[in-house]
Amino acid sequence: MYERVADLKIGTYTGIHYATQEMTLLDVLDMIIDNSISGVPIVDESTMKVC
Repeated sequence: MYERVADLKIGTYTGIHYATQEMTLLDVLDMIIDNSISGVPIVDESTMKVC
């Protein structure tokens, strides 16, 4: 219970896909389809925080 999440190899730490509010829906859908993923977080491009 005291191990770090990274040490337990839980989650993804590289190659994370995300979208910004400025991207078009078609661009986001292309990214999802091209990378065989089910969704992406929408982030503020200047802070990289999830909107």
